[in-house]
Amino acid sequence: LLIPPRPVFADMIDVGHLRSAIREGRKVLLGYSNAEGAVTERLIWPIAIAYFDASRIVIAWCELRQDFRSFRTDRMISVESQKDKYPARRAKLLSDWNKRVQAEEGVQMTDVFA
Repeated sequence: LLIPPRPVFADMIDVGHLRSAIREGRKVLLGYSNAEGAVTERLIWPIAIAYFDASRIVIAWCELRQDFRSFRTDRMISVESQKDKYPARRAKLLSDWNKRVQAEEGVQMTDVFA
């Protein structure tokens, strides 16, 4: 049984900039297009990059929403690392995000990002 390959969505940004921001604990100004094509600007605290099927997502704290959000990298239009570092440690943010996912979804993500 052959399963046809899923389409891979191309990124318009250099994901290396996000990796650097995560390592350095820096905020990122993000130009982002939603599923309908509307573009917004978000100031995020990126804490992890994950791969799901044909897309790659960034797990981050969103200052606009004051909550954890995931952003698909193929919908990112611009990524600009800021001088400001986010105020919490990455390990604490990952722990808080994991607790939120576990409470809402009943899934523990600790092993995924260990």
